[in-house]
Amino acid sequence: MINKNLTNHELLVDDAAYLMDELEALKKVITTIPYSEKPLGQDSIQEMIESIETRQREYFYPAILKIINELGVNDSDSEHFIFNNSNAADTKSSNIRDVINEIIRIRSKMINMMRECPSEVFNDSSNSGQNDKTLAALLTDMVLFDRNQFKQIAERILTIDLDRQTGKPEITNK
Repeated sequence: MINKNLTNHELLVDDAAYLMDELEALKKVITTIPYSEKPLGQDSIQEMIESIETRQREYFYPAILKIINELGVNDSDSEHFIFNNSNAADTKSSNIRDVINEIIRIRSKMINMMRECPSEVFNDSSNSGQNDKTLAALLTDMVLFDRNQFKQIAERILTIDLDRQTGKPEITNK
């Protein structure tokens, strides 16, 4: 149910935070499915998760952080948090749960930063360095990208589960 007392930016932030719940749920089942298998012509579940982590780390977090810093509403240690953290996941060599934990770690920091931002900052377009995207636009892009990835992951898990129930082997490219 939508809380009518929330602003649009609070709803967006809550939507991004909800996706962390999806990640927590995925983390519980990920080792029970063949996450590295690639159905014909599609990415593996692992590749989809890695793409979320990569886009978040390389695009969304830096872009959001830059805007927040330019608008003067951010703490000074946030850049250090993301770019100088020796615990950052190497998605090509980490186990899948580590990658999911890294997404959650960065997402949690982003959510906390955005919850501290005043509403008017979300639609401020004075940040011409990021293709004129506002915080609201970047956050919307991130949520839509994540939703699409999670939808594909959920569909894949359902297919795997159905195949297991019917005894049908999944055709894959490894």
